[in-house]
Amino acid sequence: MWKCTLVFCSILVLVQGQDDDWLQVNITQGPVRGRKDPDGGLYVFYNVPYATAPTGRDRFKPPLPPPVWMSPLDAVNRNIRCPQPNVLEHTQEDCLVVNLFVPDTTDTNLPVLVFIHGGAFQNGHGLSGQYRELVRTNKLIAVSFNYRIGVHGFLCLGTEGAPGNAGIKDQVALLHWVNTNIARFGGNPQDVTLAACSAGSGALDVLTLSSATTGLFQKAILESGSSTGAVGVIIDPIQNAKNYAKVLNFDNVDDLESLEEFYRTAPFELLTSRVDEIVDNKDTAVRFAPCVERDIGQERVITDAPMNVIKRGNYTKVPLLYGFTNMEGAMRLPYFDTWKDQMNEKFSDFLPAELHFDDDQVKEQVAQKVKQFYFGDSDVGEDTMVSFLLYFTDVLFAYPMLKSLSARVEALGDTIYLFEYSFVDEDTPSFPHTNVRGAQHCFQSRAVRDQDLTGRTDAYRRMVQIAREYTLNFILTGSPTSSDARFPLWRPANAQRSPHMSIGPVIELRDDILGDRAAFWDSIYEEHYRGPLVPDSYTGANVRADGSRVVNITQGPVRGRLLPGGGVYGFYNIPYASAPTGADRYKAPRPPPTWLTTFEAEDRKIMCPQRFTSETMNIQEDCLVVNVFIPDTEETNLPVHVYIHGGAYQFGFGLQGQFTELVKRKIISVSFNYRLGVHGFLCLGTEAAPGNAGLKDMVALLRWVNTNIASFGGNPDDVTLSACSAGSGSLDFLTVSSLTNGLFKKVIQESGTVIGAVAAQVDPIQNARNYAAVLNFDNINDLNSLEEFYKSVSIQQLVSRSDAIVNNEGVTSRFGPCVERDVGQEIFLSDAPMNILSHGNYTNVPRMYGFTNMDGSVRFSVFDTWKEMMNEKFSDFLPSELHFDSEEVKEQVAERVKQFYFGDSPVGDHNFLSYIYYNTDVLFSYPMLKTLSTRVEALGDSIYLFEYTFVDENSPGFPQTEEIGARHCAQEMIVSDGDVTTATDEFKRMQEIMRNYWMSFISNGYPSSSDPSLPTWRPANAQRSPHMSLGRDIVLKESSPIPERAAFWDEIFEEHFRGPIVDTDPVAPTPTPTPGAASSLVISSTIFVVLLFSFYFTLNFD
Repeated sequence: MWKCTLVFCSILVLVQGQDDDWLQVNITQGPVRGRKDPDGGLYVFYNVPYATAPTGRDRFKPPLPPPVWMSPLDAVNRNIRCPQPNVLEHTQEDCLVVNLFVPDTTDTNLPVLVFIHGGAFQNGHGLSGQYRELVRTNKLIAVSFNYRIGVHGFLCLGTEGAPGNAGIKDQVALLHWVNTNIARFGGNPQDVTLAACSAGSGALDVLTLSSATTGLFQKAILESGSSTGAVGVIIDPIQNAKNYAKVLNFDNVDDLESLEEFYRTAPFELLTSRVDEIVDNKDTAVRFAPCVERDIGQERVITDAPMNVIKRGNYTKVPLLYGFTNMEGAMRLPYFDTWKDQMNEKFSDFLPAELHFDDDQVKEQVAQKVKQFYFGDSDVGEDTMVSFLLYFTDVLFAYPMLKSLSARVEALGDTIYLFEYSFVDEDTPSFPHTNVRGAQHCFQSRAVRDQDLTGRTDAYRRMVQIAREYTLNFILTGSPTSSDARFPLWRPANAQRSPHMSIGPVIELRDDILGDRAAFWDSIYEEHYRGPLVPDSYTGANVRADGSRVVNITQGPVRGRLLPGGGVYGFYNIPYASAPTGADRYKAPRPPPTWLTTFEAEDRKIMCPQRFTSETMNIQEDCLVVNVFIPDTEETNLPVHVYIHGGAYQFGFGLQGQFTELVKRKIISVSFNYRLGVHGFLCLGTEAAPGNAGLKDMVALLRWVNTNIASFGGNPDDVTLSACSAGSGSLDFLTVSSLTNGLFKKVIQESGTVIGAVAAQVDPIQNARNYAAVLNFDNINDLNSLEEFYKSVSIQQLVSRSDAIVNNEGVTSRFGPCVERDVGQEIFLSDAPMNILSHGNYTNVPRMYGFTNMDGSVRFSVFDTWKEMMNEKFSDFLPSELHFDSEEVKEQVAERVKQFYFGDSPVGDHNFLSYIYYNTDVLFSYPMLKTLSTRVEALGDSIYLFEYTFVDENSPGFPQTEEIGARHCAQEMIVSDGDVTTATDEFKRMQEIMRNYWMSFISNGYPSSSDPSLPTWRPANAQRSPHMSLGRDIVLKESSPIPERAAFWDEIFEEHFRGPIVDTDPVAPTPTPTPGAASSLVISSTIFVVLLFSFYFTLNFD
């Protein structure tokens, strides 16, 4: 307390002797003086500059730093306004000022309320809403401010002179100012609540979705406005700019440079003269409002359509107090007499601008459907005034807010306290031509703000008290629930928008909001909603007459060619990084080469060093190349798919999986090589071999994509990773590494995770010693000698015995990812993955996630060798991630496991199916289910779980059984390219279903189908339910896959699971491996050869 008092005294200084009418605060810019409010209880600081608005030709650029001063600034009200229509006095270009309302108290660390004014983004100012009465409770500080509005704040040309969202960037600057200075006024910069109504709420919603505001506020009150609907992000900002320029009598609108020059030189009087053309449009949209920005090398606040950001969960979740009034549409009453006949003549003109139709006929059909729903067979007229009000209530504010709410809860499980405000005073007049009364636009916000209550009824005064209590409770605690026992407990809403608080003459928690009106618009938006466009940025590519396309990337120009069959251009083997060679071969990748002449991006069949490769492949140490497949289209901002190949971390290459059939549906697909085996995963915890070189290659690839993919027409902020097997394990590691933050937004993860067959090495140094012994190196206990051996041995020798690395009885590959020691380099993985997951220390992204019912088929080839070994010593086949206090305990667990799968019978031909199930579970299915539960419990991840069981009708049964099932990675193979000439109709139908699921997830962040016969796919909970069963029948099962088997392994892992060793100390020598240990490595040699050729056959002929 003593420390707090000293701090407070150093920043709050009473001046002018005994005159306590002034309070001086020393902020970063200099001293400011606020004056005590005439009614007492608080000090007010008006018009303090928080940033500087650029002027003249730079007027549309981001804000500049604020001014500084030496002598005290008297923060009195100078009525500063930003340029806007019908306000000539006090307007100025440099209008970015903040107002602060500070309680007259010595308390510090007070919560902070920041108010964002509304006004259709065209008018208004910070002092249009004030909260003195809340401040007088001595429980908070209130802040309001100006931001640039209209064309001044929201011209969006995607150019350096007018990048867009200047007004939103002003708001971000204000939040940074608050974060820096508010403690000097006695506020807590870590307890900031934003509040707004109407366009202010639309802006606020955008702020909650922008990475530029992370950590700048902790709660938000959104009322009658969201990032979609009337005050949402605009659909086509450049067309809006052209249209308005025409209204202002500028003709050369199709020349973007001329258009920009017009706006940069036109006087503000002209720019604000025809605001009637900007707001109150029939299609609900405001013409100058927030936009999705083009990447021009400046900081962007909106990089994607808000609904895309929400659905992908790519935002920071904060509690929301969230609602609207029951008669928002009353704001359209002034237009009723004009619009009623126009609505009867052509209702389609009044459909929301964010709906898109394939042709005018479809649009007219939808318009008729909507008109019938609201007005029945009657015309729009005085008899249907209530329907007129409800229609505009829904399309302007109510439905857009509900749509966003559902998307938020589905994505990240947002805590949203939903309400509908319907209170009206008894003396409130009815709406024209009706006997109906209702709460008009922003009435709920007005009830909380300062107002003159003289002459108001007791009922209204009571409602003001209730509304203020709800608001204050939310600001203080993050929950609006009242301490008054007469009022119900306010629970957050679920994705079905229930419950909500009905705030009217009676305060009650209800289940239904808008009734069938919301469901009606759900059906319309599901089919016809489109997000906003990005200003055209497809300047990187040009098409040649010879069927090639040249793209200018950061390294230089690259040429790709149209693939046979057309529709897709392929760019092969572009270096995305340089692999260090020689003694540095295990270090992190280096920057890629550059060139001046055009790089011919042809398939040179480059592969990273590995064993058993075709003679046609080009094996080389510097093997880090990327392949990019783009559709034959001029469209830009396309979703990007990045494929990570599998192969037990020991073999494979980027082109083993290709997805050109998906590319034809207008995505971009990327594949690449990364270092493998010892080359990519030797982990000694030394400077020369720190570990995870292969994963660091993947990070380099993702950074390359982030930098270059826009040149190919892709959206760097809409990247989906997909992989199966070890590729999926790599993918899962990427999701828990801090190095990948922001580099991808969604993942498709199949048959592989951070534990199980493709998990992190439990003891990487011991693995390195064992393998060196296999390669006939003896001095393995001296770490320096061991490192020198690996640095100097030839690549050919390194890969010569990779049979001793994979297909181990203990499940996990010998050379895979590891937890790294800190050796002064960038660390990919600093802790055991399950620790990271359980602590929630990762970025949550949506994932499509599953396995096949017979993933254990990868162990077919070793059955004849292993069955006797399993009968002899089953404990050798337990997962290496299990740890036991003694050999006796290990044998007891092994017997328990063997009994569960095989009963009293030995492992043999008669229970081959049990052998498959056992390997399915320990290799892939249970590890995936365990990590799923951990993720959902930690951060509520949106995980669309599936079990893939589909097999074609002519698929052969497994050996020694008539059973058939989906083999390892069959779910990926059916989506990727392949010859379907002889495929059955059943296979082709399943392929189309799976490709549709993938495309939906890549595009929207959730797998859905337009086929009404298929069920809606919901994310799984921590109990691993529901899951989609993808077989001959597509069924959403309200249960976990393999429930009994998973429950069995839950018990085992609960008691015996251990993660990889996390070693931050110097490595101590350990004994030389026994001959038995070395021989167990040698045993798998012939097994590996069989397995590898089985993999190669599957890869090339399935």
